[in-house]
Amino acid sequence: MIIWNLICPKCMYKMRYKVDVCPCLASQIELPKCPKCGEKMTYNINKKRFR
Repeated sequence: MIIWNLICPKCMYKMRYKVDVCPCLASQIELPKCPKCGEKMTYNINKKRFR
């Protein structure tokens, strides 16, 4: 299982996205669209934990 913190670049809507796949296939997963504005979500890499 992979869990991503995603953010919409347009409206800044944040969501947690869970996918039940092997980590080696993570690059092939298509990210969802924002439920509010329809823009494609991106990875949220602003977490202090990963700095």
